[in-house]
Amino acid sequence: MTVGSVQLPADLVAQALWAAPDDEPEGRAIVFATERRRRRLVLWAGPVAAALALLAWSQGAPAAECSMASLVVFVISAAIMLGGRTGYYVLDAQGRPEQFLGRHAPDLSGRRRYRISARRGQ
Repeated sequence: MTVGSVQLPADLVAQALWAAPDDEPEGRAIVFATERRRRRLVLWAGPVAAALALLAWSQGAPAAECSMASLVVFVISAAIMLGGRTGYYVLDAQGRPEQFLGRHAPDLSGRRRYRISARRGQ
């Protein structure tokens, strides 16, 4: 299994891949994937929250209230990003998701981690 052979559905983006240990003959790779639309939402929510806080602060609102409001937006957007189908998947021999392991990391000790960089247009 190579990093380039991961074949996820179009709405999922692979973030990292853990290869099976060499001593496992039928070992499967594990991938952490996030949903594309949820990730995009967070990338927009952060700057928008910061801009709104800055605008409110410039109009005379207390700085503490502005920073708390933007922090709340950040926390809510992070919770949204980590929802849905985001999580760990076992990959079959062809690199397609075979089994959803959940949102919490399984035991990955003994596995080598490969970071997957998202390329534009993918």
